[in-house]
Amino acid sequence: MRRFVCFLVVLIPVLLNAQEEVQPLIPGPDEKKVITTGYGETAEKALDNALRNAVEEATGALISGTTKIENDEIVEDKVLSLSRGFIKDYRKLSETKSDDEYKTVVAALVTEKQILETLKAEGIKVEYVTASVFEQYQAWDRMKNDELALAKSLFNLETDQGHNSVYEYKMIMDNPKREGEKYRVQGTLKGRFNPNYAIEYQNLKNILSELAMETIEMKYTLPMSYNVAPGSSRTITYNRYMFKTYYKNKKGKIKSDSRSVDMILPAVEQEIMGKRAAESGNRSRANLKFVANQEANPVYGLFFKKYEKPFTQEDKNRLNNSRYDRVELVYDFFEKDYSPYIFVIMEGSTLLSDAKYITFYKFMNEETLQVLKNYIAEIFENTHCKIVYEMEGAENVELIPEKYYSQVFSLYPELWSDKADILYNGYVFFKRDDLVFSFPVEQVFSAEAFSKIRQVSVEPWFEKEK
Repeated sequence: MRRFVCFLVVLIPVLLNAQEEVQPLIPGPDEKKVITTGYGETAEKALDNALRNAVEEATGALISGTTKIENDEIVEDKVLSLSRGFIKDYRKLSETKSDDEYKTVVAALVTEKQILETLKAEGIKVEYVTASVFEQYQAWDRMKNDELALAKSLFNLETDQGHNSVYEYKMIMDNPKREGEKYRVQGTLKGRFNPNYAIEYQNLKNILSELAMETIEMKYTLPMSYNVAPGSSRTITYNRYMFKTYYKNKKGKIKSDSRSVDMILPAVEQEIMGKRAAESGNRSRANLKFVANQEANPVYGLFFKKYEKPFTQEDKNRLNNSRYDRVELVYDFFEKDYSPYIFVIMEGSTLLSDAKYITFYKFMNEETLQVLKNYIAEIFENTHCKIVYEMEGAENVELIPEKYYSQVFSLYPELWSDKADILYNGYVFFKRDDLVFSFPVEQVFSAEAFSKIRQVSVEPWFEKEK
């Protein structure tokens, strides 16, 4: 039998913003923030189309359907052709290239007032549809639906094939085993991250920072000790994280405010698991512990109590979920309206030590979390490769590993508090800087088929190839 040969697969797409601190766009008066996608033959055309789409989306919310039908040519000529002029600011969230087409996702601040003035100057009757009076809870439900629809659009795995494999592989073959009239060909598939991993990861963070209702990025500062019970000499060490909240002052300038949260982070470990188990939700837990007001240490209690907030009837009406009916006090370090649905990204230098950076993304819709989990599982966990047994004089035999390299964990938060309940739920994505994994691969052949094997290679494979 001839010597087995292994191949490395490396794909290098467009690099965009390897490191970027989260500073989401904040709309001011008469401004609307939208997230849109543009395609084009060049990166510049894709960006132009994304910005035109942003203006078109904002325009669709500002004028009535009758106006658009009766004045379609004017709207297109006077609004869409001037799209750049209606963009107050924009942020490029991701830029990828697939085949000969570029795809660009942007978050843009569109000046609604300027669009209205342009339309009125052309004699177009403008009905400011979004100014209709809605009840507060109806408005919240509408925003929830919009968030979910946008998430499904941005993370649509069925239509978006603009991503590449984030891993490179090689096969290490063992000596075959003879089992009667058959032969068992065994080996180990070894994988490690390639440059695509960092690119896809940064693109993901860019989009999430604009899609989320609220984003908080934390950085590790210093460890602290805490008494485990009143009067006890036993202590436990936890870490303090600083985070920034962004807002616009009266002059329209973006300002930030530094705060801190004390947490004990889980020691989570990535693992190889079957796709069926991963997709069914059978994932390991990430036990994220927050430190709040406790009688064990009254001094600390005074400091942490600021995150314990009354859970009002208005909050309950807005969430409209019976599981919160008996809750009176919540622990919440976000600034805006309370919502329990969060997605957490942790990144650090080592696996079993605490992460150095943590980003919390808060969403209004629980289903949005499922969309994100499914997308991350496909991009970062799916092996996206196939083992090819090249046969002489016969059709090649291919084996697609039904494996995930699991990096997403179910969030299991715990609050060290005498009074408050913590209601965050969602998922944790733990990004490592040294991703290396391996798992065994084997295939049984008849004696005739075994004699025809000339080499074994690893090739990229995506679902669309089926």
